[in-house]
This record gives sequence, structure tokens and C-alpha cells, in this order.
Amino acid sequence: MITAEAFAEKIHRSLARRKQELARLRIQLTSFQPNTPHLEWMTRSAVVLAYAHWEGFVKDASQAYVRTINSRQIRTMDLKHCLQAAALTSHFKRTEGSGKLSFIGTVLSDIDRSRSAVFSVQPEKVVDTESNLSSVVFAENIARLGLVQADVYDMRAAFIDAKLVAGRNQVAHGELVTFKTEEAIARIDGVLLLLDGFANQLIDAVRDEAFMQEKVPMVATPSGSPP
Repeated sequence: MITAEAFAEKIHRSLARRKQELARLRIQLTSFQPNTPHLEWMTRSAVVLAYAHWEGFVKDASQAYVRTINSRQIRTMDLKHCLQAAALTSHFKRTEGSGKLSFIGTVLSDIDRSRSAVFSVQPEKVVDTESNLSSVVFAENIARLGLVQADVYDMRAAFIDAKLVAGRNQVAHGELVTFKTEEAIARIDGVLLLLDGFANQLIDAVRDEAFMQEKVPMVATPSGSPP
């Protein structure tokens, strides 16, 4: 079983490597004079690298979160519905195009058995950053993991879409766009803020077992009333 401590250590190690690379790049950018010949391609490189660490960390950390849940040997039915859905997707697909009640009944029986079995899914079935990790795609992944969409993600949505994703696409598609040093540094700082927040959210979620289905409290039956 992957403990909360082991998961936190893994996330911190991954985050530290990414933060170190971004911090070194930031220092290098600030050391250049405005008219330095290499500054133009350096800022473009910084824009692409900032996005790469954004998508890379979200993908790697999210998959590590799913693997941690896998390791807990939890019944599927005891997890949040979004995680249950990831384990039952293949069953749902079997009913497409079929209106036969007998067949659907068989599928429902299979679903019941799967829900009673230990949860185990490939992380790739839960985590999907698509071709661009926009704010919308990120929000969908947060929902797939059963996590709460924090306010900071909503506040940074325009930054994610208009700065991180759009800037990366401009450079990656060969546009000879230029960025000021301040613009490149702002992207690095923004990514660092997002990565710290997401890392802490995942670590807290494992510690608090936020992936578990919330138990509905039993309502006491009044004395003398039928159960």
C-alpha cells in the first residue's frame, strides 16, 4: 500500500525537480541585458518550458494519485462516483445501441459484481490532458479525480488559456513571436503558483482519503414507528 507519507514524498520530489529547473531559467533570464542577442529565443524557450512543466506535473501527479488509490485495496463501491465510473466505463459502453432488457439486465449484474470488486484502473483511463491542458480540460480532470475545483484555478483560468496554452502553441507551431523578459518570467511564476497549489491539494486528498464515498448518516426511526 502506498501511504500518505510515501505519496507526499513522491510528489515533493517531482515538484522539486521541476521548480529547480524553472528557478534556474528564471535567474538566467533576469541576468541578461535587454539587448542580449540570445534573449529572444531564451524567452520563447521559457514560454514552452513553463507550459511543459504545467502539463507534465498535472499528468504525472494525477496518475500517481490514481495509483495510490489502486494500492489501497478499496472496493469500487466505496469510492466517489466519478472514480467508480472510471472502473465501470467498459460496462456502460456495452449497452450502446442495445435496447434488449435481458442484455441490459446482464450488464447491470456485471456492474454490481465490478462495484463489489477491488478498485483497480489504469491511471490513463482517469487522467487525460488531451492535446492542450486548458483551464477547461484541467477542470474536467479535477472532476474525474473527485477533487474540488479550488478558487485559485478559476482565478487563473485566463492565465492558463491566454498565456500558458496560447503562448506555447504560438512557439510550438513555428510562429516567430517575441516575448519580453517580464512576460516569460510571469509565466514561470504563474506556473510555480499553480504547481504548488495542485501538489498540496493532492497531498491533502490522500491524507484525508478524499477519494472515499461520503457516508450518508443513518436517520433514527422514531420510537413506535415502523422501520
